[in-house]
Amino acid sequence: MYCYTQNPPAGYGMEFPNENIFKIRIRINPCIGRGGSDTCCDGTNLGACGDNPVFESGEDMTISWFTNAYILHCSDIFEKANTCGTFIEIHRPTDPRVIEFIRISRLYRSGFSTEFMSTKALCAGRYELWFVIRDRNGRVLQYVKPFYSIEPSCT
Repeated sequence: MYCYTQNPPAGYGMEFPNENIFKIRIRINPCIGRGGSDTCCDGTNLGACGDNPVFESGEDMTISWFTNAYILHCSDIFEKANTCGTFIEIHRPTDPRVIEFIRISRLYRSGFSTEFMSTKALCAGRYELWFVIRDRNGRVLQYVKPFYSIEPSCT
């Protein structure tokens, strides 16, 4: 997080919550090697969720996220324009350009929530999931989760 607080990406404010009070966690492909469905982590705690941040792009990536902080929901025109709300975005490290994103539409709940993100636009290399709040004042980055795609090479 130090890199981002010292050199914030263009167009993003930085607000990494106090870890002693607010928690934000993201697990990548949490059900690999655990048997069952892709939603094995849904509604559970950290102990039930694996983390497999190295994978092959092309299929949807399963992510499970948890926060005990607020989830911003917007109404009307702002929500439809994807300019307001809580989002998880895929980026190259320190690059403000969004490759892919999902809006978190669930209200607060206990345990992890499972979502699926497309990885069809990803080539081999390093990426990051950014937990972002978007509102009329801009975007605020709150959490960064690195991951790595081993395929395809896209050359």
